[in-house]
Amino acid sequence: MDQSTYNVLIGIVLTLVAGGIGWFARTIWDRVDKVDDKLNSFRIEVARDYVSTHDLDSALGPVKGDLTYIRNRLDMMQPPARRAGDH
Repeated sequence: MDQSTYNVLIGIVLTLVAGGIGWFARTIWDRVDKVDDKLNSFRIEVARDYVSTHDLDSALGPVKGDLTYIRNRLDMMQPPARRAGDH
């Protein structure tokens, strides 16, 4: 075999290898796009279930009022003492 035959064979092998790498890269890219789409739809589902600040405040308002009432009652029952949160 002469030099030109080797050059043709090397060219064919390199073309096949480059084509294989291109196909593999395209397959990986398609999978990444599918995972990205799924992740974005998951983010939309999670964000839709958040509680708004107004709803949270209105739900916790009575609880905070009751805790304040209990704290005031306890303060009247015992002499003032230093609590952990007081400075």
